[in-house]
Amino acid sequence: MADISSRKAIRIFGLCTVILWFSYVVYFPPFVQTPNMKGLIDEGYQMYNLMNPGVSKQQLEKRLLFSLYFAYAKAIIMVLAGVIAGSLIYKYKRFGRILAITLGIIMLGGRAFALLKAYPDIIERLRIIYVFLLSHAPLQIIHKDIIAPVFFIFSIVYLCKKSVAQKFT
Repeated sequence: MADISSRKAIRIFGLCTVILWFSYVVYFPPFVQTPNMKGLIDEGYQMYNLMNPGVSKQQLEKRLLFSLYFAYAKAIIMVLAGVIAGSLIYKYKRFGRILAITLGIIMLGGRAFALLKAYPDIIERLRIIYVFLLSHAPLQIIHKDIIAPVFFIFSIVYLCKKSVAQKFT
């Protein structure tokens, strides 16, 4: 009986993993250039040209679009890896467990690195960011800064438990 309930819990965990990673699709950067981006490039070009004279507007636009597409590719790869991990966990595959633990460590490590990078002024910066963002994007803050890190910590702890690890083939 305990074996059936633990297998059911693993399947539910796999589904939750897929749902969590699919929820990151909302944060993808736009793939095509929008009018707002054009305006931002126009405004930013004047300042960029003061710091780096001789760079044409087209070169700056290419650099910005390349970095945007690179960010988009990274986001797609992470989401696909997370969905694959959740699907493999659902099927009790060992690689899914390893992938989910690895992704959890990467996501928590990236979050910790971002916080440590801003170390000297971290409290003031976080206070300003959270006060500003909570009034404009409360769901994003709750999702990215509360639910996701707690889920990643839980994933690592849960999937490393010996009783759970033995269920994977």
